[in-house]
Amino acid sequence: MLARAALITLAAWLSTGIATAQETVTFPAIDTPGAPPTVLSGLLYRPAGPGPFPAIVGLHGCGGLIQNGKPGLLLAQWGEMLAADGYMVLMPDSHASRGHAPNLCALVGDARPVHWNRERSRDAYA
Repeated sequence: MLARAALITLAAWLSTGIATAQETVTFPAIDTPGAPPTVLSGLLYRPAGPGPFPAIVGLHGCGGLIQNGKPGLLLAQWGEMLAADGYMVLMPDSHASRGHAPNLCALVGDARPVHWNRERSRDAYA
């Protein structure tokens, strides 16, 4: 009974819709030496009020940040929930910023043009 009530509550919350990110931002990537400079785009979720706020860098998976022209549903939910809890959340878009298709899940290993241990980690630091 409790599990059913939790599912109904979750479904009602999800059906209310998720607002879009408060801001789209750009910032320089930390590029591989010798590579052309990259400007990362990203989504910034801000809590209400003047701040200062603790900050979180949220990274998307192989499916990318933007899906069908909107932030991925779960990524948007995390951004909004964390912002509502007082955190500023920055989500860099490692795929589209480099001109790649948003979804790279079908590619494995070295076939992926954006790697977690190379570009992705540098994007988090940037």
